Amino acid sequence: MSASNVVKLPTASPRKVQQRYNRESRAEMARLRTETQWPHKAEPPTIRIGRKRAELISRMDTGPDYLILMAILGVLTPGQQLEVRKALTAWATVRKGEMYEQALASVISHVGSFGERFDIQRALDEVRS
Repeated sequence: MSASNVVKLPTASPRKVQQRYNRESRAEMARLRTETQWPHKAEPPTIRIGRKRAELISRMDTGPDYLILMAILGVLTPGQQLEVRKALTAWATVRKGEMYEQALASVISHVGSFGERFDIQRALDEVRS
């Protein structure tokens, strides 16, 4: 292109914009990342929540009473299952005991969404192996 074809736009910046990340600062940032590693592996929140629920479930005593409750949950309609989940969520939020969190985790593992059940099952497989 020749210089005669170039037209300065009225919206163009009056000066050159300073680049925040030049070659030296990118190299410095890469060096800092390798020197100061975060001690935990970065995971999506759903996987962290699934792992926590799986740990709660794995510490539970899954006797006959647990199996009976899961069978009752299976017989309930989806609306009734949702009401059970809402009640357990409220109890786990207000009372903050491990027993309530375990109950909520076990209900979610049985009647939760596909993604919730998948995350819990994957974490349970990791815990068991």
